[in-house]
Amino acid sequence: MIFKKRNKFNSSISQKNIKNVSNNPKRGWYSIFPFTLPEIPDFTELSYCLKPEESIVLVRVCIKKYQKLPLDNAALSCFCEILDFFKMHQKDIILRVIYDDEGNGLLWEPASISLIETHIKQLGEIIRSYSSCIMTTQGIFIGSWGEMHTSRYLSGKELARLFLSFYEAVCGSVSMAVRTPMQLRQLETELKILSPDNYRDILQLIGLYNDAITASDTDYGTYSDTDSDIYTEKWSRNRELQFQSNLCTGVYNGGEAVYPNQLNDGINAVNTLKTMHITYLNSQHDLSVLDKWKSLKLPAAYGNLSVYDYIGSHLGYCMVLVKAGLDKKAPCSLSVYVRNDGFAALYDEVRLKIKAHNSQGESFYFYSPCVKKITIKEEQCFNCDIKLPCTGEYILSCVLERVSDKREITFYNEGLGTLTFVKTLY
Repeated sequence: MIFKKRNKFNSSISQKNIKNVSNNPKRGWYSIFPFTLPEIPDFTELSYCLKPEESIVLVRVCIKKYQKLPLDNAALSCFCEILDFFKMHQKDIILRVIYDDEGNGLLWEPASISLIETHIKQLGEIIRSYSSCIMTTQGIFIGSWGEMHTSRYLSGKELARLFLSFYEAVCGSVSMAVRTPMQLRQLETELKILSPDNYRDILQLIGLYNDAITASDTDYGTYSDTDSDIYTEKWSRNRELQFQSNLCTGVYNGGEAVYPNQLNDGINAVNTLKTMHITYLNSQHDLSVLDKWKSLKLPAAYGNLSVYDYIGSHLGYCMVLVKAGLDKKAPCSLSVYVRNDGFAALYDEVRLKIKAHNSQGESFYFYSPCVKKITIKEEQCFNCDIKLPCTGEYILSCVLERVSDKREITFYNEGLGTLTFVKTLY
C-alpha cells in the first residue's frame, strides 16, 4: 500500500514529564529483601511488600548457618524458591549473598577460602538458571554485610580467585560488582595473571556498588583523602569519580546515598550521580537524605522538579521521544528518534513497538530492528515499516520493548498514547 502525497500525517510529541518511569526495567529505586537459608519465607506476606513502582529488588541471602559445611538440599531448594518468587513477579534482582548480617564479617565467614568456592559453585548453577532476571550481583559473599570489608579474603589475589570461581560457576551469564574502584583495579591486575585468556571477558561484567554515596569526601573510606600514583591503591575523590565516569558507561553502578551534608545537596547530588552513572539507589535508606531530596526543588532548567523526583526519573536510562516522520523516499517507513537523557546507558537489547489503531477498534503492531545498547546522550533512530491492511485513519502510538522478555519501556515525555501519528490512506 502506498502513502500518496495527499495523505495526512500529523505528529505530536508531548513534553509533559511523567513520574511512572521508575518502574521501567533494570533502573530506578529498589527495596531490600533479606533472607537466611534454609528458612522458607512466607511468600504470601512477602508479595504484599513488593512495590509496583519499583522494578528492582535487592535480594540479600545470608548463608551464615553454612559457615563450616557445604550447602544442603534444603538451602539450595530455598534459594530456588526465593529467586523464583521474584521472577514470577517480574522483578529484576540485585543479588547479594552474604555470610554476615550483623556487621561482623570475620566472625561468620568460613575459615577456608575453598569452602567459599564450594558455596559459589553450588549457588552458581542455580544463579545461571535465573540469569534472565538477575540484573547484577554485589560482592563475592565476604565481609561485613557482604560489603567486601572486614574480611580475611581481601587481597587482590584472593579476590581474583573468588571472582574467577564465580564467573566459571555461572558461565559468565550475570553481571557482578565490587565495593570500591580500588578493588576493581586490583582485580584487573591479578586476573591478568590468574586467567590471561579470559580476564577481559570477566572485567566487562564487573561494575561497582557504593553504600556510602556522598557520605563524606571519601564516601566513608571508599576513596582516599590523599592521592596516589599506584594503580592498585585508593585515589582521591575527584580522581575516583573520573574513573567511574569512564568505567560505568559499560557496567552497572548503584547503591545508597547516606548522611546529609553539602555533597548531597541539590545540584551537587545530581552532578555526582550523573558522573558516577548511577543506575539504581536504595529507596529505604538513608531517609534523612531522601527526605531532604524530596524537600528541595531544582531550577527551572531541570523541570522544576524536586531533587528526589529528578533523580528518580534519571537513574539509569531515561528515554525521551525527540521527533518522528515519514521517509520521503520510502513513505511506508516511519522514523522515530529517541534520546537517552539518563545517568547511565540502556544496556538491554530493545526495539520500537508501534501500535496502529483505527476507529473500528482494530489494532495492528509493527516492530523496528533491534538495538543492543543506547548510551548516555545518544540519539537513536528506529525505522519501522508500516503496512496496514486497509484504508482509513489510524492513530499510531509507540513504546520501546525489551527483546528478552517483551517488557515495555515507557518514555519520559509520555510515550504510550501521546506520541500520536494520524495517517489517512486512500
